[in-house]
Amino acid sequence: MTLVAGLLLAAGVAFTLIAQELLSDRAGADGRTGGTTVRISAIKSDAGDVRVALQPHDGEGWGERLHPQLNTVGRDAPTNRWLNSSPMELAVAVQLADDVAEEPASIENTESSATEPGVGDPVADERQLLCVIAHGHADDPFWEQVRGFMYQSTTHLNAHVRFHSSPDGASQAAAIAQCSADGAVAIAATLANPDAVTDALLAAKQAGARIVTFNSGASHARAAGSELHIALDDRAAGRFIGERLNEQGVTGVVACLIHERQNVGLEERCDGLEATYAGGEVREINLPTADDPDALQERLRELLLADGDDANDVLVALSAGTSVAALKEANAIESEHGAVLEGKGLVAMGYSLERGQYRRARTQAGLESLDLLGVADASEAQGWFIVSALTYVANFPLTPVFIEQPTIMLITPWNLNLSGLGTVSFAELRAADHAYRAVLADGTKVEQIGVE
Repeated sequence: MTLVAGLLLAAGVAFTLIAQELLSDRAGADGRTGGTTVRISAIKSDAGDVRVALQPHDGEGWGERLHPQLNTVGRDAPTNRWLNSSPMELAVAVQLADDVAEEPASIENTESSATEPGVGDPVADERQLLCVIAHGHADDPFWEQVRGFMYQSTTHLNAHVRFHSSPDGASQAAAIAQCSADGAVAIAATLANPDAVTDALLAAKQAGARIVTFNSGASHARAAGSELHIALDDRAAGRFIGERLNEQGVTGVVACLIHERQNVGLEERCDGLEATYAGGEVREINLPTADDPDALQERLRELLLADGDDANDVLVALSAGTSVAALKEANAIESEHGAVLEGKGLVAMGYSLERGQYRRARTQAGLESLDLLGVADASEAQGWFIVSALTYVANFPLTPVFIEQPTIMLITPWNLNLSGLGTVSFAELRAADHAYRAVLADGTKVEQIGVE
C-alpha cells in the first residue's frame, strides 16, 4: 500500500473533517505507525453540529486536543462532500504508514522549512525553488486572499515556494537577488513599481531564472524580462466602474483613491475611470499608506465630509482594505452626527469579511447603504495561477523563446453581487463560505522571508 507521509510545519496542512463518524475516546494508538501518532476526535452537540479536533499521542497517552480555527460541521452541511478545516501548525512530524517519506508541499516561511521525521536538524528541500515577490502589506485583505489561494495551489502542485512581500521597492529587489543567488529556477514579482525591480529581474534572468510577473504593470512586463504576466486588467477595471456609474445615472465628483504610492496599476484604474465616467470630474487622490492607519482614517473623514468645491459625491476604493476603512469611517461619522452622508456613494473593489460587518451595522442602525457597486479584484485567480505559472515556465522553458515577448493574461473585471445566491441552497452556501474562510485562514499563516 502506498505510504502518505508529511510534515505538518509552519505552512500547515488542511485536515479532512469527518462529519458522520464519532471516534471513541477509548481508541488506542495504531501500533504499526513508526512516527508520531495522531487521531481525529469528534463530538456531536445537542443541536446536531459536529466539532472535530486533532489529538497527538506522546507514546504514553493521548495529549491535549488541538482545535483548528474552523472546526465545526453544522447539522445542515451537505452530504457526500468532504469538508476541510482551516490549517493547523504542528511542530512534530506525522507518519501515517511504514516505509517511504514524501516531501510536503510548502510555502517557505523560515530559513529551514522541513525536518527529517524524528530528527531536529534541518535538511535541504530537494525540490526546485520557486519565489514569489509581492509589494503588499501583510494584513491587507487582498494579499491575504492571494496568499491563501497561493498556498492551495502550492499544496496541489507539491511545490516549494518562497514568499516575500514588502511595500519597499529596494526590499523587493533584494529578495529577487537573494532568490537568484539561492538557485531559484523561476521568480514571480509584481510590477507595481517597475523601476525598483526591473534591474533585479533582468539580472536574475541572466543568471538562469525564468521570470513571471503579476498583479500590476502589464505594459512593463517585456522590459522586465517577463515570460508570462498574470493580472487583473487594471485599465479595463477603471472603465468598468465608469460604465456602471453611467448606467446608474450617477453625477458629481468621483474621488479615485490610490492606497499604494508608485503603483502603476492603480493609476491605470483611475485613468480608465476618468476616460469613461460621463457624470462629472474624476479626482485622483493619494491616501496615506496602511502603515499609518490613523492618518488614513483622518484623510477618509476629510474626503467624506468635504463640502463646496472640495466635496466628493462618490469614493472609489481600489482595494478591499480601503473600502473597509471608508465604510468604517462613514459609520463613525453618522453615529456621531446622524445621517449626514445621504447622497454619498461608495464603489468597492475586492472582498472582505470585515466590510460585511460594517455593512450590517449600517442596516441595524437604519442608515442607507452607500454601496453603488462592488468589483472583483481577481485575488483568487492571481493567487492560484502565480504558482501554476512558475511551475509552467520552470518546466517548459523553451516556449517563450519563440515569441520574443511575454504572454499577457489579463483578467476581465466583473461585479461582486448577490444575484446568483437565489439558486444555491443554504447548506451549499454555508459549505462554500466554510471552505472560503479556510482559504483565508491559509493566507494569514503565510509569512514573508526576511532579506538581510
